[in-house]
Amino acid sequence: MDEEILTKTKKETLIPHCLNETDTLRDVIIGYPDNFLSDQGTVEIVNNTQKKYYFSDDKPTAEKLKKEFDGLELVLKKLGVNVRHLLPLPCSTGVCDQLPPRDIAFVIGDLFFICNMKRISRKREWEALKDILDLIPEDKIIRIPEGIILESGDIILDKGFVFYGIGQRSTEEGVNFLKDTLKDTKYKVIPVFMKLPKDGEECLHLDCTFGPIVAGKALIYRNGLKEISQEILDNYELIDIAREEHDALFSNVLVINSNTIIIRHNATRLIKLLTDMDIKVIPVKFDEAPKTGAGFRCCTLPLVKKQ
Repeated sequence: MDEEILTKTKKETLIPHCLNETDTLRDVIIGYPDNFLSDQGTVEIVNNTQKKYYFSDDKPTAEKLKKEFDGLELVLKKLGVNVRHLLPLPCSTGVCDQLPPRDIAFVIGDLFFICNMKRISRKREWEALKDILDLIPEDKIIRIPEGIILESGDIILDKGFVFYGIGQRSTEEGVNFLKDTLKDTKYKVIPVFMKLPKDGEECLHLDCTFGPIVAGKALIYRNGLKEISQEILDNYELIDIAREEHDALFSNVLVINSNTIIIRHNATRLIKLLTDMDIKVIPVKFDEAPKTGAGFRCCTLPLVKKQ
């Protein structure tokens, strides 16, 4: 009996594992909507989308967000994905929006990187991962050094490349840090420079502008990039998206496996185009989080992806 009790109470060990964007999603953290903007007095506006919606009659609310996140969780569980949750943080931490966990951490191989955020209201957002960090062996956890701003929405891991977006958030210093950290691995770090608002574009993170969706294919908003790297041109059949589709975060899809994605239900043109390519497309209603600047990929943090 004692052995049985010990077995049941033994702490889970979580070994993160991600090699490719298009590998099968097994284990994921999703955003936490319940405390969204619970203290209006401490809200920091961090992008132009929030400026547009937060003071309008159509602003996102915790109630509306929770309904959509519950729907997303149900879809993921039906697809066989293990879904985990963030610890709720009080607004006294400065964090009043826990919808997009993607930006606060990422996995390369079996290493779990904790990011440094640019905006003050996101500096302590990683603390919502503490329960999950307790499950990961310490030698698998890497903190990005202070002084380097690196947000995971700017990191795309695929085909042996770490595409690193440099734009409104992540800084160039992170490129050398990742190159040094990964020097004994097979990964090649590729900087991808994005256009800025002064260039007339609103490209918050790389994963809104470029992203593999299934094996060998990727969505791209060309006008959002200063130039397209040869590694992207050589390795992907690129599917162009329009400015309106980019701004609506239709490109910020969640890859389930090498031929399946979750996409916003109203991305009509893309849904038809991708379906005609024999890609399995799962349309899901997700209208509220994009009003904060977050799409499906932003609102999920994969822990394990395996073929």
